[in-house]
Amino acid sequence: MKICIDTCAYTAFQNGNRALLELFDTCDELVFPITVIGELQFGFSFGTRYAENMACLKDFIAKANATIANTTLETAFRYGLLASTLKKNGTPIPQNDIWIAAITMELGAHLATLDTDFSVVPGLIVEAF
Repeated sequence: MKICIDTCAYTAFQNGNRALLELFDTCDELVFPITVIGELQFGFSFGTRYAENMACLKDFIAKANATIANTTLETAFRYGLLASTLKKNGTPIPQNDIWIAAITMELGAHLATLDTDFSVVPGLIVEAF
């Protein structure tokens, strides 16, 4: 199984979430959407342990042999359709979450998350923790 990781799942993993550790150890491929990297960078920049947090992230990506998924034209098309569908359904979610969902769906992956916002995204397979 291919797993995309979102920002809160990465944070929970770093805080010792054992279920995520097991998922990451058993998945076929672990993917970081580029949007998640940006969100983490943003969060780290407000903390007092920026260098340590960046080192941990880079170490995690290397040890997990994780792939970084960039946005593509297909991602942008999916994003637009998802954003409009969610708005029409009266269930909008944060914009970055829509980008993360679009990348995950484009890759045919499951999304590992603790964020309940993703539950309203039609067609997204969520591994909730």
